[in-house]
Amino acid sequence: MIYNVPVFTGVSVEAPLVAKLARHPNIIGLKESSGVVQRVEEIIAAVPESFQVLVGSGTTFFAALSMGAQGGILAIANVFPAVCVELYKAAQRGDMAKARELQYRLLEPTRVLNSRLGIPALKYGMDLQGFYGGAARAPFLPLTDAQKKEVEHIVNVANGATVSVSA
Repeated sequence: MIYNVPVFTGVSVEAPLVAKLARHPNIIGLKESSGVVQRVEEIIAAVPESFQVLVGSGTTFFAALSMGAQGGILAIANVFPAVCVELYKAAQRGDMAKARELQYRLLEPTRVLNSRLGIPALKYGMDLQGFYGGAARAPFLPLTDAQKKEVEHIVNVANGATVSVSA
């Protein structure tokens, strides 16, 4: 599998190169984690149908599936696996309204837990959901109490809890 994650590597594997690599017998697919929907679309259009395009960005999961991606490998799925699976299944059966609704449900958790607060927040979110996240390893720092409360709020809202706002 090719793994395109330019935020960490500083280099992006673009569609023409993916199309060339897709012809290699030992390369079966790509995890596209740039978060750029246009790049996903260009890659899907450039590779054979048998080449597996998976996305790694929770914010582009629905869009990528609607363009023909075969699935995703999503960090946010560690916290909300049922939502991610339900979104995938809705897209597969053509229920785009349901898939879109579920995508919207993942947007804020992905933005906060994955992108802004990172690994410690994802692990804490897993713990809150009854999974084992555990402590993040160095060099990651533990969440502050304020960050923990923010994660708790995000998880509760994503799970459908009604949150009252005090005046």
